[in-house]
Amino acid sequence: MEESIAIKKFREGKHQAGLVTLVGQQKAEEVATNIVTKSIHKEIAEYAKDKQSLMKQSSAQELREFDLVKLDKETSSKLGKLKQLLISITKQRRQGTRKTVHSCLPAINSIIAKILATYSYHMSAYKYCMTALLLNGGATDSLMDQLAALHDCTSRTRRSDKQEEFASNYDIDLKNWIEQDKPFTVAFDNVDKHITRRHSTVDSKSSLSHMIQSLAFRDRVPFDATQGIAPLDSLDNVQSASLLPSDGDKQVLVNALVREVRSILSTQVKSLKWMEPPHEEHRYSSYANIKSDVVCYVTNYHIPHKCIYFSWPDSLRSGQ
Repeated sequence: MEESIAIKKFREGKHQAGLVTLVGQQKAEEVATNIVTKSIHKEIAEYAKDKQSLMKQSSAQELREFDLVKLDKETSSKLGKLKQLLISITKQRRQGTRKTVHSCLPAINSIIAKILATYSYHMSAYKYCMTALLLNGGATDSLMDQLAALHDCTSRTRRSDKQEEFASNYDIDLKNWIEQDKPFTVAFDNVDKHITRRHSTVDSKSSLSHMIQSLAFRDRVPFDATQGIAPLDSLDNVQSASLLPSDGDKQVLVNALVREVRSILSTQVKSLKWMEPPHEEHRYSSYANIKSDVVCYVTNYHIPHKCIYFSWPDSLRSGQ
């Protein structure tokens, strides 16, 4: 009787109901789970064979260009069954205004990446990206070791190796500036702003131990901007009276004073906001809109001054 009912349901296209009628609910669930598991495992195994997959990217250059949009498209095309299963699990009957399938995709892709990294350590590109985010946010080694045990980031050894690879050519731009004789400025500043620890020695009772951050900025204003300007006259022909302030110089000072007073009044008195002076342009104003080229690197050593500046080429060539 049950077999005839099951056959009838299969003919009507009700395969799930027919299977339940034939073997029972529990057995049907076991069969379905086994089929889905084997199908997804086969899908992951095929994906793991692809040497060009995004999850197998490991070089510094590839990780710099890692794109989550491309990862979403790749998982949809090559891991469609696994992704569809996760979407079905996370999808509610009534979607809220904020929770949609699109908003859940980052979390779903993160779960897929974790599954792939657990399946094979060769597919750890996403874990390397998470490691970089944690390092950039100042995560401690102990915290990252705990997250590595949860497969949320890479281990300490692999993390250290990848850091060295990323930092191998960190100063290539700086070397190019020196070779091309392009002017730049180097600034040093304390990373630990609120340090209170002191290192006492026999010679120095209260020396501060600081970690110093070094930044090299390529000059945006052309180095030869002031070159080619010839002197107005020789010193022998300069009259002493010409060194005294002229009427034009006095007017410049008066205009500067008026501008300063207008700025103070417009800032301190709301009803005089209309007096705020317009932005004053100068010959190098256009360079302010250009983004600075910066080479950043951190060095551990002690220095008594808070900030030191020097410029290429004279100070560097002289060994200062």
